[in-house]
Amino acid sequence: MTQAITGLIGVLLGATITGLITYVATVRETRERARVRLAEACVELLGALVDHRRHQYLKIAAVREHAPYERLVALRELRYEARSSVSRAMARVQMAGADTDLMNLAHDAVSATFILGDVADEDALDPAGEIDEAELTARRDASLTTHDELLRAAGLAVA
Repeated sequence: MTQAITGLIGVLLGATITGLITYVATVRETRERARVRLAEACVELLGALVDHRRHQYLKIAAVREHAPYERLVALRELRYEARSSVSRAMARVQMAGADTDLMNLAHDAVSATFILGDVADEDALDPAGEIDEAELTARRDASLTTHDELLRAAGLAVA
């Protein structure tokens, strides 16, 4: 009888330990998948921001060169595509479970990148049709700074 009880206790302990090990492994795997999803989403957003900045610089260069209207229209369509990529990537970051601080940094980086090209809008040009270079520098610096802050925070979030 004692052997049967001891055997039963052994089986129950073994099953309990196996269940706990399985549970811990599942939790770790779930956390790792979430970490990878967040890392991939952040990389996608950072890349989309770089691409959008590139399109903003193309707009700025075209305005500096007094490019024909048709070229400005074509560049605008490309900027819209780049902006849509940023919006999709931002949604992925949010869906990946980014915390409030990371989301705030992401919003700041997106906003700073979106307003970069506004210095080349017709109503922002000086009377001679030129870009305010000091304003452009300030906006570029803000865009790059927020990009770096987001990169650093994303790295810490997924470490």
